[in-house]
Amino acid sequence: MTQETRDSLPAYAVRKGNEYGFDDIIAQLIYSQEKQIKFANSDIALSSEWQNRHMGLFLAQKKKLLTTTIENPTKTKILHTLHQAKKQISLIATKQDYHGIGTGGSYDTYSYDKDMIHQDEELLSVTKMVIDTGNEYAPEVAGVLRVGQEEVTLCSSNNVHAEDKNSWITLSVRALGTDSSGHGVQAARTMKQFHPLKAARKAGIIARDAASPQGIEKGKYTLILDPLSLANLVSQFIDFSSIFSIESGFSCLIGKLGQRVAHEKIHLFDDGRHPQGIHTQKFDAEGTPTKKTPIIKEGILKNYLHNVSTARKYGTESTGNAGLIAPHPWTGVLAPGDRKKEEIFNDAVHALYITNVWYTRFQNYLTGDFSTIPRDGAFIIHKGDMVKSVHNIRISDNLQSIFAHMEILSDTIEQIYWWETEVPSFVPYAVVKNVNITTSMD
Repeated sequence: MTQETRDSLPAYAVRKGNEYGFDDIIAQLIYSQEKQIKFANSDIALSSEWQNRHMGLFLAQKKKLLTTTIENPTKTKILHTLHQAKKQISLIATKQDYHGIGTGGSYDTYSYDKDMIHQDEELLSVTKMVIDTGNEYAPEVAGVLRVGQEEVTLCSSNNVHAEDKNSWITLSVRALGTDSSGHGVQAARTMKQFHPLKAARKAGIIARDAASPQGIEKGKYTLILDPLSLANLVSQFIDFSSIFSIESGFSCLIGKLGQRVAHEKIHLFDDGRHPQGIHTQKFDAEGTPTKKTPIIKEGILKNYLHNVSTARKYGTESTGNAGLIAPHPWTGVLAPGDRKKEEIFNDAVHALYITNVWYTRFQNYLTGDFSTIPRDGAFIIHKGDMVKSVHNIRISDNLQSIFAHMEILSDTIEQIYWWETEVPSFVPYAVVKNVNITTSMD
């Protein structure tokens, strides 16, 4: 995307939007490139590449709001969209609690790897090494490697003009045995931060050790949550802190600001500025600079995530989390504890180690009652020894209860991102006491 295109189209959309009589206008132009390498049966199966260019438009007139997207925008398409929007917005109900958009600010700069997406031979070589490493422990390896970059230009009727560039690389790798499996992931903003063989080795070792799984009795267990499984729950929890989730009734955090919602050792942040976060950006969809926002401090719920309009509604400040439609989290960060990973396992007494979960579903969003299925290896651990591999179990508990009983955290954290963890999250290993485990037959 040329500099002229980045500069001209968003500014043109705002200028023409003003001429059409809209009160607030945001035009966000995003050009992205992605490459994907899929591998299955321990062999590279497919390599694909795609590009996307689209403009998101937010329009407000007399407290009536409209959002739309223009694929491959041109000035002609922008004019047509604004013309249609002018007719359609009159049919939209007035949003009385709308209070405007952001005014911009000063922005930080974050790491950007402009060359990574063009290193085809290196990406293929990395994929082959991932397969070979996984095969040292398991007969079959499968997964996907994705690399991407984007250029973002945002203009608004509040004289905001902001630009950003981001890059990312992610790996999801599965190692498969006859009756077992293991999963590992990696996510980074640059190739230098990327450690794919660590994920492959972890997946392979879990698959190897999980062979010949056995059933266990249902009941209350102490869990050791691997970062891969904990990130799933952190992603859910931090999404519940968006004021959109609060107002729509899809959160167990409604009305709990200032109240205890987790163990006193829990410090949870949404960090749009994390230097290694793959969703880190300079600004949100209004042009407000992103922030590191405390969600939980010493177990107390401190903030909801806001855009400018909702912040004004509730008498607070924007947290820099605006989307074109609703506030959303950037990156969850659960602060590390003070225990070595090895100490956590060596001190375990008949604990259940959960390496991964999926199909997390809520029976009641307001109370936080949920269930999730441990996927891949799960193990009974006693004094550092792996007593046995287990299967056919389900975690059936309450999200707040999980965090209330999370008393021990490891002293290191890692970034987790894959399709079951939609909000990238930096998390440690965690020990959670008194968790309800049911079996697949219950």
